[in-house]
Amino acid sequence: MRTPLHPVLQWLLVVAFVAWFTILLVVIIGEDNPDMPLSIMDFFLIKIMAGCSVYTTYKAGAWCYYHDYFPAIVQAYIDTACEEEDDEI
Repeated sequence: MRTPLHPVLQWLLVVAFVAWFTILLVVIIGEDNPDMPLSIMDFFLIKIMAGCSVYTTYKAGAWCYYHDYFPAIVQAYIDTACEEEDDEI
């Protein structure tokens, strides 16, 4: 039987996920610097790598949710959001 994470570690995990996802969105939405332009290949490579990182972050979050590594209030919010999504279909 696995031991649950300490509540402080659970909240640090949530903050880390939110911070990393926010940084990834800024990278994906961001534009090229007009003073120092990137080559088209570098530009798209950065966007593709950020997209892959978003997918990896999603899968890691799903794994943490499945193993109850998030605090109870976050787990309840995710459950509620999933139920509302099922009701719309």
